Amino acid sequence: MCANANFTNQTVTANTTVTSCGDINVQNVTVINGAKLTLDAAGEVDIISDFEVELGSEFEIK
Repeated sequence: MCANANFTNQTVTANTTVTSCGDINVQNVTVINGAKLTLDAAGEVDIISDFEVELGSEFEIK
């Protein structure tokens, strides 16, 4: 069985990849300091609320 991943209440300051064989649920996340957040889900990526990528930082969904 494949479980969903929850990525909540995070400040991303270094390159980070979140991988899930199911869905990824994102809530209260900020990407800063030129960091890159990559979300790699076999299912859906759900951004629930309060998601910010500051200037010079990156966000990718695979």
